[in-house]
Amino acid sequence: MSKRKQQGLDWNRGAQLRALNEYPFPKRLRGYGRPVSRATAASVLRMIDDHQREKEEAWPSLETMAACVRLSTKTVQRAIDALRSIGLVTVWNETTKRGHPLLKVAINWDVVFGCRPEPKPKRARRPGARKKNRSATHRPGARSTKNPEDTVAQPEDIETDPEDTVSLAPYKNRPENRTREASPPSPPKVSSASAASWEEVEEELYRRGVQAYDAAIRSASRFVDADHVLAIIAAFDQLRTPSWRPGALFVRVQKARTWLEPTDGWVNGEQQQLDFDREQQLAIERQQRERVESLSDSEFREIVRCNETLQSMARMYHSLADLRRDATAQKIVIQELSRRQETLQ
Repeated sequence: MSKRKQQGLDWNRGAQLRALNEYPFPKRLRGYGRPVSRATAASVLRMIDDHQREKEEAWPSLETMAACVRLSTKTVQRAIDALRSIGLVTVWNETTKRGHPLLKVAINWDVVFGCRPEPKPKRARRPGARKKNRSATHRPGARSTKNPEDTVAQPEDIETDPEDTVSLAPYKNRPENRTREASPPSPPKVSSASAASWEEVEEELYRRGVQAYDAAIRSASRFVDADHVLAIIAAFDQLRTPSWRPGALFVRVQKARTWLEPTDGWVNGEQQQLDFDREQQLAIERQQRERVESLSDSEFREIVRCNETLQSMARMYHSLADLRRDATAQKIVIQELSRRQETLQ
């Protein structure tokens, strides 16, 4: 009988999962100034726990987190900031050897185990519901179904005093029913990242030699605003070395994140420029290939015919040098060239 090595068991795993599932989140969670639901925060917290099962920290990318919980990257960012604000997780930033930004997250189990859910309060009685009184006493003047001789007092049997009046003292502070006046309209909200700011970013990038500024702005606008990109451009002007070319600024703007400072994340400018030139060449080739694929058969044949005509005209121009002594031949060639140019036009 073969002896198999018994797998190790994590006896604390059940307690950890129970503590995560029963953690009493606050009613109002906010991340980066925006509200975050408790269900979203719980999903992101469970996902971080899955990534750090055997380690003390987790460093998945925001795209990986968003794919795991099926949310957008901005929502995951807000959820992590909300968890950090209540002390459930610790977040810090690092940079790899190749200069790529790295986000690290760790769960504070002391906080998770230290907060126990409050006991549920007893169910309150429904407003208006009365408790049954089993020992009800007989009230004089009330109709009874058991004794038909019981009667109810009539209005004419009630004796009143002429001096009896109704006092309005308890209602002296009661407001009158007045028509509500229409409140003035609230001023329109002004967005911090306006279109003019992004136009300024385009102008600054183009001024520094970044030709594909639209691609860089499209990538950065998903995570940061225009002011953050302008701060990155200012850091580029401050930290720039002779080896840094526009490709370094292009790659840094593409990697812009809210938790990454503008002065961080810069790497060797020569390598970034090589990557930038390679991406530009691939983009040009892709555009040419897409332009050729989008042509119809008739347009493609017309382009081929024009190309052949231009090649034949070039050959005729070269042969014209050999016919300089023959004026008649030169006239014939010139007439033929003019006729072909008219047909092409």
